[in-house]
Amino acid sequence: LLDVLGLDVPETVDGVAQQALDGSSLRSTFADAAAEDPRTTQYFEIIGSRAIIHDNWKATTDHVGQQLSVERELIEGSHDFDTDHWALFDLSTDFSESTDVGEANPDRLRSLIELWWSEAGRNDVLPLDDSFIGRASALEPSPFPPRFLTSFFPGGGQVAEDLLPPMGAGFRLHATLRVPEGTASGILCALGDWNNGWALYLLHGCPVLTFNLFGAPQRFVGAEPVPAGVHVVTVHYEPHGDPAGRVRISVDGDVSAEGILEGHLPFRWQIGGTGLLLCHDRGLPVCDDYKVPFAFEGELHKVTMEIPWLAPPDAAALVARALRHE
Repeated sequence: LLDVLGLDVPETVDGVAQQALDGSSLRSTFADAAAEDPRTTQYFEIIGSRAIIHDNWKATTDHVGQQLSVERELIEGSHDFDTDHWALFDLSTDFSESTDVGEANPDRLRSLIELWWSEAGRNDVLPLDDSFIGRASALEPSPFPPRFLTSFFPGGGQVAEDLLPPMGAGFRLHATLRVPEGTASGILCALGDWNNGWALYLLHGCPVLTFNLFGAPQRFVGAEPVPAGVHVVTVHYEPHGDPAGRVRISVDGDVSAEGILEGHLPFRWQIGGTGLLLCHDRGLPVCDDYKVPFAFEGELHKVTMEIPWLAPPDAAALVARALRHE
């Protein structure tokens, strides 16, 4: 992109020195389908799994990282970097990587393994780490740390999941809306899809909250339609037992639905690409109750997420406790 736009690679951004950009321009392929590949070497490393392609040969490990216990239970492979098996594939005759030819080409395999270590060191991949949460916690802190109250307003694009407050330890969500005469349906807010996600919406006027945990939807449906006018629909979730959570939907403070959610809310709803949407959904729906975009037929003023455990301290209570020497 920089090449096509005629821009130089910046050495610093906002005064911060940048790592070297290790890439090749695709410009030569735009007008010539027979143009030579702009690069012939590419390394890979994802949660400890490693591979490298060089001159139509590929070497790859059988490493299974620590990200999900189910993977270690169901996928054969190595859990130790020192004992990983490196397989070798000739991509010029074996595009599907079905035949390991490492034993017949030990010198070539060894050279590719050494090339992987060289590329990894040059691109700051080392030291190797096959954890998932551990790698995530080592990232640069978000410039938008979670707050006690966060409000979202309709009219913009999706809000990236990285910028949303954490929900797993309990939350309250308040949707302020105006319902027209009669009944209204449509999405108030939604995140993710039927693989993993949640949505708050009105269905024939009744508030509905659906959590879809890894393809298993659980619905909480309000008893009565939200009447015409301005109202606040509130969702209250708190962990309750193991693994379960208590869910309550209220309209203007009056409980409309409540029940138990079986299972924990996930650390992340999706790995990249998803975000919070207001007044409509897109892509795959969270459940079969609706078809996207399922635009809200009323007027949504705002959605506020409240994280109880991030609430600011009660100054008067703190002083009282100090005076009691507690």
